[in-house]
Amino acid sequence: MSAALRLAAVAPSLCALAVAMQQAPSPVAADLAAAARALAASLPANAPPPELALRQPFDATYRTYVDFFPGVMAPNGGAELGAMGLGSRRAAHALLAAGLSREGYLLATRIMSLEEELRALEPTTRTRNPTDYGFHVFGEPGGEAPWGVKIEGHHLSLNFTAHGGQVRGTPVFLGANPAEVRSGPYTGTRTLAPHGDLGLALVGALTPAQRAVAVGDQVASGQIIPRGGAPSVVGDGGLAARDMDPAQRATLRALIETYAHVLRPELAGEELARIDAAGFDGLQFRWLGPTVAGRRHYYRIEGQTVLIEFDRVADPGQNDANHIHTIWHDPERDFGLDLLREHYEHGHRHEAGHEHGAEAGHVHAPERRDV
Repeated sequence: MSAALRLAAVAPSLCALAVAMQQAPSPVAADLAAAARALAASLPANAPPPELALRQPFDATYRTYVDFFPGVMAPNGGAELGAMGLGSRRAAHALLAAGLSREGYLLATRIMSLEEELRALEPTTRTRNPTDYGFHVFGEPGGEAPWGVKIEGHHLSLNFTAHGGQVRGTPVFLGANPAEVRSGPYTGTRTLAPHGDLGLALVGALTPAQRAVAVGDQVASGQIIPRGGAPSVVGDGGLAARDMDPAQRATLRALIETYAHVLRPELAGEELARIDAAGFDGLQFRWLGPTVAGRRHYYRIEGQTVLIEFDRVADPGQNDANHIHTIWHDPERDFGLDLLREHYEHGHRHEAGHEHGAEAGHVHAPERRDV
């Protein structure tokens, strides 16, 4: 049986799986709540210093920000890993692991460890510290009202929103600099390698006619396009999955799975089922810039329930673009947009004067800086 026929045969079951997953309480919610409560219990309960301010109201504006700059640079930076004692650090890593797959946890900690590499490469320009990451808990974890967890710092933004036993795990920002370590004991280590290699494999497999549709010369501006709760499109098209051959479609699927499988299998499976239910054929693949390794380029995968962006950044004085930014959105569910909409439609209103960015369909992204 061909790959296309196998996909057609399993699509109905994937749709049913997506519905079932949305109805049943997610074990991820219980695990995140338990880990969040454990971290909170390990920190000062009364009047914690600003660098250990873990707990924040759910309607804090910062909840719907995606910030990936060095250090904890927001006014409410959360509980900083570097300010914690050993027991709290262990609890923080347990919270980090609670929403991620094993591979996702290893990837997140590797991204954090790259600050050591940058410290060696930039000894006089900027403080780099692998513990400059903030942990945030919004609302009461495991409570009846919506609540959330954010873990954020340089090249990492993980966002979990929970309500009614359900969890949403997007947006996910992952970056790497250096994407390939080229000196020292970890020479040859590559971070986000599948994200780049599979993209190159897909664009390299396109026919001239397909490339005319998918590939553009204009490289992105250097800032991935911010996208948030409200469904929206970028607007310059791309090559539809329906116009790819089976091998190309398989590469596209593998590329999407690379992003999804950062999250716990329960969350990744739900997102992948939603993509199939919405119509894999309708996904569009767009590439901007050179189609060779080591050069500045950008790609995007876009559909009703997914928006993925990959930006290989060229830093000043760096010709080989050894710096990567990626982001994965579910435009219908970022920051728990759908959970909040359902919550408010059932008569639960927030206090007057408080606005939830995700409820309004907004995502806040920082201004462009070289990071």
